[in-house]
Amino acid sequence: MENYVKPQNDSCTHEVRVPKLEYQTLEVNTKQLRLLILLQASIEWEDPELAWDTSVYKFDEVILPVDKIWTPELLVTNAMTSTLKHGSANVLVYSNGTVKDDLIINAEVNCEVNLFNYPFAYDVCPVAVQAWDTDSKLSNSLIYYICDHF
Repeated sequence: MENYVKPQNDSCTHEVRVPKLEYQTLEVNTKQLRLLILLQASIEWEDPELAWDTSVYKFDEVILPVDKIWTPELLVTNAMTSTLKHGSANVLVYSNGTVKDDLIINAEVNCEVNLFNYPFAYDVCPVAVQAWDTDSKLSNSLIYYICDHF
C-alpha cells in the first residue's frame, strides 16, 4: 500500500454509486426550527489501482483498512452541523477493483415547520446530500473531481 495512488482518469472524474441510503429523523425541534437526522449510506466505486488477477492471487475479495486508501465523502450541504464517519475500520475490495464502504452521517438542518394547523400540520424539510472530494471540491452529483493539479 506504500505506492498506492488515488484513482484518476482522463476526465478527472470518478463515479460513486450509492445503492443504499437510509434516512432516520432523530429529533424535530419546533422551538428552534431544526431537524436532527441520521443518514446511513452504502457507497461503491471503482479503483483500478486495487484490482488484481485472480489467476495469480486466488482471492475474489479482500478487506483493507479504510484509512489506507482513497475514500469519497458525502456532505449534507444545507446542514448547520454535520459529522461523517465510516461504518467500519475496513472496506471490502473485489478483484475487479470495486470498493464498498459504509458511511454514517449525523446532521442538523434548518426546518421551518409551520404548526398553525397542528395536529394536522404537514411540512417538508429538505436535506441536500452532495459529493465532496479530498481536494475540497463540491460536486453537483455523486461524481468526484479528484485529479491532482500541479
